[in-house]
Amino acid sequence: MNKKVIIIIAILLVIIISLLLIKNNTYSKNSANYAKQEASTSYDYGITLIENEVEIANVNYSSVSGSALPTNGTLFNETIPEYENLKIGKHYEEKLKVKNSGTKSIYIRAIINKSWVGDNDGYDSKLIELNLLENNWIIDYSLSTDSRIVLYYAKPITSGGTTSEFTDIFSINSKVQNDIIFSEENINNGKSITPIRRYDGADFLVDVTVDAVGIDNVQYDIKSNWGVDVNIDASGTLSLK
Repeated sequence: MNKKVIIIIAILLVIIISLLLIKNNTYSKNSANYAKQEASTSYDYGITLIENEVEIANVNYSSVSGSALPTNGTLFNETIPEYENLKIGKHYEEKLKVKNSGTKSIYIRAIINKSWVGDNDGYDSKLIELNLLENNWIIDYSLSTDSRIVLYYAKPITSGGTTSEFTDIFSINSKVQNDIIFSEENINNGKSITPIRRYDGADFLVDVTVDAVGIDNVQYDIKSNWGVDVNIDASGTLSLK
């Protein structure tokens, strides 16, 4: 089985800052291009994705310059040792959370998509496993499936603050090694039947999208940008209607 991970991290704000980075790799090692930004500049809105306590990607938006500045990084550097190929059935630490790297408070949504790519007849996205944590994260079950998970952070995040983790473990379920199919081939007026593993040569894809809205007119902005109705109580805690 070839282990190919394509990671997409998109940061979207109220003003809809689009794709942050696309990373494509084999054996879970990602290559990326780096964009420099001035450390002294402050930004109205910003989101940083943190993996195992390492900031790996972000985008920041300034209303003064009107521009978004993405910084691309690598995923799984802190998860899978450089010398190790991804091992089927092994549980890897994969702690993901989000930091508010802007100056304004925000509400945050995360979307995880999992799929097999290529000739994937009969492939099961549930075998691409990310353990989800619900400590202040709300899973929107009405929009989620086996291959797509939508989560909202229930608390507003102030400047410099971080969410709790929304995943902690990544693995490829060992069932992929036991899923056998049979290949038939006509040979000399007869048939040869060969057992093969369904997932041999398979690639998989994981993409993570993180976006945010500001705290002003938050219910309207969430409805118009995310398409969901929410309640916001007196403490600022978000819940789904």
